[in-house]
Amino acid sequence: MDFQMCRIQMTVVRLNGTASAHRPVVCTLKRIPALAPPDEIGCNVSGRETRETDENGFVEFKVMAPKEMRTPNCYYEICFDEREYMNTICFAHSDEPRPIISLLRKPPRPFRPTSPMERALFSVLRLENERGGSFMPVGTSFVFYFGQGDGRREFIVTNRHIVEKHTNLTVVFHLGQRDWVSGVRYTIPNLPELQPTVGRFVRADLSKIAAAWTFHPDADIDLAVYPLGPILEYLNPFGGGNEQYYSPLSVKMVPDDNFVAGLDVVENVQFIGYPSGIYDSYTQLPIVRQGVTATPYLVDYEGRPTFLIDAPVFEGSSGSPVFVSGRARNDKHGHAASRADLVLLGIVARHRYIEVERGGQSWKVERNLGEVFRAHLILEAIDAAVSTGNDRADT
Repeated sequence: MDFQMCRIQMTVVRLNGTASAHRPVVCTLKRIPALAPPDEIGCNVSGRETRETDENGFVEFKVMAPKEMRTPNCYYEICFDEREYMNTICFAHSDEPRPIISLLRKPPRPFRPTSPMERALFSVLRLENERGGSFMPVGTSFVFYFGQGDGRREFIVTNRHIVEKHTNLTVVFHLGQRDWVSGVRYTIPNLPELQPTVGRFVRADLSKIAAAWTFHPDADIDLAVYPLGPILEYLNPFGGGNEQYYSPLSVKMVPDDNFVAGLDVVENVQFIGYPSGIYDSYTQLPIVRQGVTATPYLVDYEGRPTFLIDAPVFEGSSGSPVFVSGRARNDKHGHAASRADLVLLGIVARHRYIEVERGGQSWKVERNLGEVFRAHLILEAIDAAVSTGNDRADT
């Protein structure tokens, strides 16, 4: 196998936007296993390598990577001292073929989601727009699937306005880890179970993937879907293990007619996303918020297939899945609900506000309201993708 030099470059930037001039930051590069145990990876970084940033906050590592791999099937993590530099953020990039890089400020912690809401945390993916090497959160998306076996299809779901507004979108995935046992030879599919490791992540640049967004056939319905398969093939060009960890929402979570008929005007709801671009930068986990339905679920708001929620919805919340608990609850008639666990009511489209003008100036006043498209519309957008052959694509 032929190898070539690959550069991993990083600039450490303070939260106020200034580089770490005249104050070196100690950065440590460490290789972590993806599918195979470390001695089978085939890359030359073993253990740790430590370097300091220069006066402009820049640091570079060099590693050897197989030539034919667009994305080498191994991962690197870059850490720096959390106690001294916890108020910093990092951006990283590298030449092609590039390693997958996760930037950490403290050692990753294993997290095993067990409840429905904990699993839903890992259905949500952050959308960022890349500009000049920096990545700015611009919205929320989530993974949704239907079908079984060979007919299973997985899609990323978000809002159309996010896709149309931003041309350099990247999707951020959590990375997982497996509990390898020394001396055991593993074969697919008999691998240790993949579990999320909060803090490790990978970005997928959608501009480099031969797939396309599909919009809902009704231009007034602010929905877009993207096939997940090409992204995973791009991140794992040789297959053999999907080391991106996510927990997709299922078509079974879309409420049926019986469940919908039991919904009252006011229902407690939860939604997960990145309001105003806020998330836990240590763990990469999104934010969970809650509220109540503000209009009847089945009554079109302003003639659109939407309903309102009385909840703290902000820019960045767009694309967030909205849930109602189907467990241990009664419907509006006092009968036991027929669904279990979480029920997907819809997807946040936008926050509602009013514009105030005074003295020749105008500004927006938030009203703590969000507009939500009903969940069945997601299926219509996916049907459009499947009918046009955009449910799968070659990379």
